[in-house]
Amino acid sequence: AAAPDDAAILYVVGRCEQRLGEDDAVPHLEAALAADPELSAAAVALAELRHDEGRIEDAIALLDGILARDSDNLRAQLWKGYLSAGDAEIEPAMATLAGFEPELPAHGAPTDVVLFQLTRARLLRRSGDHPGAIAAVDAALGAGAQEPRLLALAAEAARAEGRFLQAEMAATEAVRGSPSNPDFRKLLAAIYLDRRDGTRALNALG
Repeated sequence: AAAPDDAAILYVVGRCEQRLGEDDAVPHLEAALAADPELSAAAVALAELRHDEGRIEDAIALLDGILARDSDNLRAQLWKGYLSAGDAEIEPAMATLAGFEPELPAHGAPTDVVLFQLTRARLLRRSGDHPGAIAAVDAALGAGAQEPRLLALAAEAARAEGRFLQAEMAATEAVRGSPSNPDFRKLLAAIYLDRRDGTRALNALG
């Protein structure tokens, strides 16, 4: 079993593997969290992977665990808001989201801005405000995030709004940042197909 002192090392290794799309990310992040259950960064990273696996309830449970210890954890709140945006009641969810906005300039990294804007876009789209959703997606794309996972989420959102050129640019950066991740390549290929470019779609799949 890993000692508590190993948790930070396991987290860093798992986070790097997560960025590269390697399967060992999951056991390393699980081991980090087992070694130090209060290591919020590992819990957030593992929640992201559960989201990638389609295990949304498990992702939210991890985030709830963080928030039970630290109710002001901005990253956990924003991820939970993003993951819940498809089912949440729109007006209360928008009000909760608006409460995070004043914190972003002082405490938010580009990742937090992307999550904030993509959550806002999902809620606005559900409310029928498509111009507002497009503006939120554009704000997410312009936030300066370099994490491939966030770039892919922004690309998916841009694609959903018919912003295929912007989606292509974001997905291309996601593939460049994590070239071995097959999901990012599939996303880029799908965007090329949206743009009726079958040759580049095939090339994207490698």
